[in-house]
Amino acid sequence: MPRNAEELAFWWGLVVPLGLLVLSFKVWRVFERGELNPWWAAPDLIRSDILAVLTFAAFGWAALRSTSSRTIRVVVLGTAQLIALLWGVLEVIANHFFAVTGSTFDLHLLIFSVGRLDETFSVIASEVSTASWVLLGVVVAVLAMLCWALRAWARKQESWTTNDEHPVRFGMRTGLIAGFGCALFAVVPPVAEDYSAFGRANVVNMALSVQDVRVTGDIEAEIVRQSLDDLQVAPIGDDDKERPTNVAIIILESTRAQSMTVYNESIETTPFLDGLAEYSTVADRAYVTVPHTSKALVGILCGLEPRLRMPITEALPGGLPARCLPDLLADVGYESVFLQSATERFEDRPGLVDNMGYDDFIPLERMNSAGYEEANYFGYEDAIMLPYSRAWHEARGDDPFLTTYLTLTPHHDYLAPRRYGRFDFAADDEFNRYKNTLYYVDQFSRELIEQYEELGLFDDTLFVFVGDHGEAFEEHGRSQHDNVIWEPGVHIPLLIFDPTDPEGRRIVDPVSQIDVVPTILEWLGFELEHGEFPGMPIWDSHPERTVYAHCWYERRCMAKIGKRYKYIDHFGQRGAEVYDLLEDPGEQNNLVAQKQDEIRDFRNELYGWRESVNALYRREQTDQVDDHIYEELPDGVIENTFELGDFARHLGYQINTDELRRGRRITITHYYEALQPIPTGWELFIHGVSESDWLNLDRVPVDGMHPLDEWEEGTIIADEHSFRIPRDWSPGDFTLYLGIFHRDEGRVPISGDVETDGEDRAVVFEKPFR
Repeated sequence: MPRNAEELAFWWGLVVPLGLLVLSFKVWRVFERGELNPWWAAPDLIRSDILAVLTFAAFGWAALRSTSSRTIRVVVLGTAQLIALLWGVLEVIANHFFAVTGSTFDLHLLIFSVGRLDETFSVIASEVSTASWVLLGVVVAVLAMLCWALRAWARKQESWTTNDEHPVRFGMRTGLIAGFGCALFAVVPPVAEDYSAFGRANVVNMALSVQDVRVTGDIEAEIVRQSLDDLQVAPIGDDDKERPTNVAIIILESTRAQSMTVYNESIETTPFLDGLAEYSTVADRAYVTVPHTSKALVGILCGLEPRLRMPITEALPGGLPARCLPDLLADVGYESVFLQSATERFEDRPGLVDNMGYDDFIPLERMNSAGYEEANYFGYEDAIMLPYSRAWHEARGDDPFLTTYLTLTPHHDYLAPRRYGRFDFAADDEFNRYKNTLYYVDQFSRELIEQYEELGLFDDTLFVFVGDHGEAFEEHGRSQHDNVIWEPGVHIPLLIFDPTDPEGRRIVDPVSQIDVVPTILEWLGFELEHGEFPGMPIWDSHPERTVYAHCWYERRCMAKIGKRYKYIDHFGQRGAEVYDLLEDPGEQNNLVAQKQDEIRDFRNELYGWRESVNALYRREQTDQVDDHIYEELPDGVIENTFELGDFARHLGYQINTDELRRGRRITITHYYEALQPIPTGWELFIHGVSESDWLNLDRVPVDGMHPLDEWEEGTIIADEHSFRIPRDWSPGDFTLYLGIFHRDEGRVPISGDVETDGEDRAVVFEKPFR
C-alpha cells in the first residue's frame, strides 16, 4: 500500500495508466494477428509486457522506499515520469508501426528515423491518422500531469501526510528482488509464438536491439570480394552482331511479379507490358537484393549488392566500392540521366546518383507539377517525367545515352492517379488501388516507348524494365516491403526488350538484380576489363544457381534462393523456414523439419554471403585512403605548381574532359605534397566561379577520410572530386580557385608561378563552358 503522496502518484499516476496502455495495445496486436492456438497462447504472448510493466513498478517502488527524504522522492518520481513518458510514446509509435507494416519496432529503426527526421517526418505524418495523433497527445498529457495532480491532492489530505522518519527497507529489498526477477523473465521468448520479437514487449525489443548496433560480422566469409573500382569496359572483338546502342532502364517501384499480367495471366493489370513480353526476354524468377529502393538501386545499377545494413552509406562520398553502369559507359562516350517523379530530399538521392556517375539528375524539384496528381507522400504521378525526358533528349548531342526512370506511383499509400482510368481489380480497396497503380505504370511505359518512337530513338534503344522490390498485403502477416523476405516482397519483374532482336524468351532459373549490369553490358557488345561482377548475364543462370536477398531492417531476415528450395533465416528472432517454391510458391508449408541435416550448411552459406558483402564495404573504406597516397607524381598530370603557405604544395591536376558543358559531370583529381604537419582547424576550399554565379566545392580530402591534419610530411595526396556546372548558368568562362583556410585565422598565402585573385585564391584553371 502506498505510504506517501509520491508513492500514490507513482502507482496511480504512472504505473496504472502506463500498464493499461501497454497491455491494451498488446492485446489488440495479439488478437488482430490471430492464430491463437493453443488456448494459453494469448497469456503467453502478453507475459513479457506484464513483466516489463511490473519491472518498472518494482524498481520505482524500491527507489521510493529507499529514502526518507521527500526531495529525493520527488526526484525519483520525476525520473520515473520521464521513463514512463518515453515508454508511452514508444508504445504508440510501435503499435502504429505494427498496424501499418506487421513488423516490430526496434532501436535501429528509431535511430534511422530520428537521425533523418527532416526526411522521414513527411512520411510519418502522412501515414499517421488524426486519431493516432490525438491518442499520442492524450498519452503524453496523462503521463505528464496525472501523477503530479495526484501528489498535490494527496498532500492536502491528512491521511496522506507522511512520516518521513525512516525508509522502509523491507519494501526496498522486495522491490529490487521483484524488479530483477521480472526483468529476467520478461526477456524470455514466448513458447506459443515462433516470432519471439512479437511475443516480447516493445521496450524489451528496444533494449535487446542495442547489442546489434555494434555488430559488423557474423561468420567468416569463404569468398573475399574484390573491389570493382578499377573496372573498365571495352567493345567485344570481332563482333558482327547487330546490337542496340542506347539503353533505357525503367525501374518499377513496389511492383511484385505476381500482380502483373506478365507473370499472372488471370489479371489484367499490365496489358502493355504483357504484349511487349511476347517479343522480350523475361526472367521468370528475378529477385531483389534488398527490398528498399535506395539499396535496390545499387544492385540494379552497380552490379553488386548494397551494404547489408540500414544506413544508406552508399550515398556518402566514396560509399560505393564499384564503378556503376553510367560511370562505365561514360568511358565509351555515353551521356546519362536519372529521372524520378519523387522528391530528391530522401536518403540523399542526389549523392547516390552522383556516386553512380550520372551526368544529370532530374528529380521532382526540377519539374513543374501543375496538371499532375500526387501519387503518394513522396511525389507525383510518373507522367510528370515525360516532358523532361523529351527535353533532355532534344537538348543532348549525338552521343549514345543511358536513361534511367525511377517510377513512383505504386508506392504506398497507393493514391492511384486517374490519368489512365480506374478499374476494379480487387474487392479490397487498398489492394485495388495498388493494382490500379500497376496499370498506371504499365500505361506510362507505353507512353514512354511511344515518345522514343516519335524521337526516332526506338529502334536503337535497349529497354530494361525491372522492379526495385515487391509489395506485401498481409501475406505472412507483413505489409509493404522493407521487412518482407517472402515472395511478395522479393520476387520482382525483369523484362528486356530489344527492337533489333524482338524474340520472346523465358529465363526460368533464378536471377538477381546484380545480374542487370552484366546483362546490359554484354547485350550492348561490351566486355569487362580489370575485374568481374558477382552477377552474370541472365542467360548464363543455371539450375544450380543460388541468389540471395536481405531485409532492409537491421538483422531481421535474409534468404538464399535456389531453383527449388528457399531458406529463410531470421537472425534468431524466429525459427528458420524452408519452402519448395516449385510445389509451394505461396510459401505455406515450412519444410524445415525435413531439412534439418542441411540447415547448418544453409545458414553458414547465407551468413558467409552477408559477411563477404559487408566486408567489401568495410575494406573499401579502409583501403581508400591508402589508394590516394603516392610516393611520386603519376603520369598524365597537368602541371600547376604553387605553395599553399608553408603547409603544402599543389603539384597539378587531372580532369576527365576537355570540354566543359552545363549539366555534365566534371571530375578533377588534385595532387598535393605535404610540406609539414598541418595543425587541426585548417581546411581545404575550392570555388568554381563564372559570371553567372559561384559554386562552393569546399571539401575534406579523399571523400572526407583524410583531413589536412592527418597528412604526413613528404607524401603526395591525390584528391578527386566531382561537380556539375548548373544548367541555368549562361555560357562563359569557368574558373576553379583553390586554397587553405582557417575559420579564425583566415587563408594561407599563395606563392609560386600561379595566377591568384588577390584574395589568396590560386587559379587552378580557367576554361570556357557551354
